[in-house]
Amino acid sequence: MLNINPSKPDSPATALPATGKSAQAKVPDAHPSGSAVNQASTATLSTDAHDIQGLMSHTVQSLQEAVPPKYMAYEQRLDIVRQSLNSAMTQQYPELVVNEKTLEEMTLDVAASLKINPLPEGDVNAAFGDIMSFLDERDKQELGDAYMSMDVTPQSLKELNSLAFELAHQRKVQAKQRNGTLYAVYDLIKAQQNEASETGASQQALNESDKQIISPAVSERDQRLVQLHDSLGRLDNQFVNNLLAQLQEDAHLYDKA
Repeated sequence: MLNINPSKPDSPATALPATGKSAQAKVPDAHPSGSAVNQASTATLSTDAHDIQGLMSHTVQSLQEAVPPKYMAYEQRLDIVRQSLNSAMTQQYPELVVNEKTLEEMTLDVAASLKINPLPEGDVNAAFGDIMSFLDERDKQELGDAYMSMDVTPQSLKELNSLAFELAHQRKVQAKQRNGTLYAVYDLIKAQQNEASETGASQQALNESDKQIISPAVSERDQRLVQLHDSLGRLDNQFVNNLLAQLQEDAHLYDKA
């Protein structure tokens, strides 16, 4: 964490040993401790520290309404913070110069203030947790590329958030399947036929049951996927299209009973 203490004075100058004549006489250009040289140094430190604090505060405020989404790669989110700091420094504090180490410390401090932290890896055995943690690094990178390349509006951001959620849900299901979990999808047609058969209905009744259902029932998730393909597909964004192509319908995602 960046440690700024503008009130700390410079260390006092070490006095030269006297040899018959004063040290001041031996070094004509020397200044006593607390002179104009030390005061100027302290003033410069104080000004830089004040500017750094102001710059960080300005960046936090400017990003509060547009915090990079947590489903982006952590380094991408830090890049956005870093770019915001550099932009504000150029525009608001053109005389301020900081080295790379200081800039990185400022970036991490601002990120921490905005609660920008790496997502932990998803745990299939955990009872609670952030579903976004099941996204793999490639998912996060592509979601970040999509976010940074699209014209972000409240609506497009809402739809991208939905895409990230559906992809994270899919990754969680796949992780649980690899861990041995079996899923079954409810088949409405098959259930109705079984019910009719169990009640001793005739074959004609079974046929009528088939006719009443023109097409298989579509899950709510599949309906959401159709809506996402329709709305986000209009953006004609390569990164978004790549993500949409990875989403699987329930029939392919789950093992049918």
